[in-house]
Amino acid sequence: MYLSGSDPVAVSKHARTLEQLARSAEEILARTGKAEDEIARLFDLRRVLPG
Repeated sequence: MYLSGSDPVAVSKHARTLEQLARSAEEILARTGKAEDEIARLFDLRRVLPG
């Protein structure tokens, strides 16, 4: 798995870490009411942040 940006950054594939990440992502989606692609755009390093 890689993060977005001009230079790829490898992410560890440890099962527990990925499970925690998945739970956190689900919680963020539930709390914000935003779609996954809307949240993903906030972390796209190629885009300028709004505001």
